[in-house]
Amino acid sequence: MGVWLACRRRGLSLGAVADTVAPGIAFGQAIARWGNWFNQELYGSPTTLPWGLEIDQAHGGQSGVLYHPTFLYESLWDVALGFGLILAGRRFTLRHGRLFALYVAGYTLGRFWIEGLRIDPVGGVDHAVTLLELRINQWTSIVLFVGALVYLWVTRNKDTEEIVVRASHKQDGGGAADPALPADQADAEADTRRAPGGP
Repeated sequence: MGVWLACRRRGLSLGAVADTVAPGIAFGQAIARWGNWFNQELYGSPTTLPWGLEIDQAHGGQSGVLYHPTFLYESLWDVALGFGLILAGRRFTLRHGRLFALYVAGYTLGRFWIEGLRIDPVGGVDHAVTLLELRINQWTSIVLFVGALVYLWVTRNKDTEEIVVRASHKQDGGGAADPALPADQADAEADTRRAPGGP
């Protein structure tokens, strides 16, 4: 809600802003996932793979057992997604929030299969909440993935220009008065009060 209000106040298209920040969100999530390594959380089922992760008994692990580092899988997925979004944004015309929708679809696709590997508790309880043998996070991923695909389909032919500055804030010099800056507002009001033919 705060982002929507800020965009509306500054005359920015919410879709354009969302498309702009989508790759950065993916990269940010990739970095944030490494916090799960320090907390020994978001780990998967036992594995014999060489990159398996040891988990303390205090965090639900067993001595001598290695576990899938699902936080690492998600981090790598997010990095690949971020670069994929950059390439998609350059190659295709993905405006009006479509690049952000592609981010949502890509993120939830990876999150679904990664969640399927996890065995750690979720939500402060000693077990993961499931429904029809799927974790709640997997169901959330399904809903968001379908929603993103629907949005991409509905807006596939939308090619109108996105308004990034409200016309009411145009100034004589062709610039835009930023409503968040008092100096801009004062200049705009002075231009409004100035009589025709005046100095």
